[in-house]
Amino acid sequence: SNIELVDPQLKNNPELTEALLAFEKSWEKGNYFLLNSEICDMLITFSQLIEGLIEKYKEIQEKIESMDTDIFMIIPSLTLLNNLDADSKSSECLFFTELGISTHDQETIVHLRDSYTKMKEQSDGFQLYNIIERAILDKKGTDEELTQLGISKEDLEKLLQGIKKGAVTLQRSKPVEWNTLMETAMGIIQCF
Repeated sequence: SNIELVDPQLKNNPELTEALLAFEKSWEKGNYFLLNSEICDMLITFSQLIEGLIEKYKEIQEKIESMDTDIFMIIPSLTLLNNLDADSKSSECLFFTELGISTHDQETIVHLRDSYTKMKEQSDGFQLYNIIERAILDKKGTDEELTQLGISKEDLEKLLQGIKKGAVTLQRSKPVEWNTLMETAMGIIQCF
């Protein structure tokens, strides 16, 4: 049998050591992300957001695969936009609490949400979301689109600045947790 070929010293079995290390890392991620239903839901929502972006904007897939530096600003910005647009404040709170966003920064996000909601109420919310999404991706909308929605360019820029600031906060609050979330979501997306 093959067991006889395995040296009992792990230092003499680099392939087995690598396999065990990969298994342990996967186990730890699974333990954290899958056993807590709220965190699992957060991971699924996050993965679906990224998957939707990939389907909508093909260049996102290329940026993710090449680990383009832009992706490290785009994904958290779009995550924040998605949470500003979410109907459920409870999922938003869990998401930001799990990633260690301070109460002060959460209050800033609430103010961003209020600004976004006001803009959404005075316009077509779906179209507004798409304009902001394209602006985050540097696919600026036309001034005519903003005028049709009744949104000033200054208001949009102010909201975008707030989203980008919030995105930086999201990444920097708990960088290890954020990177693990990103890595795990990317792994899930690549499986499908």
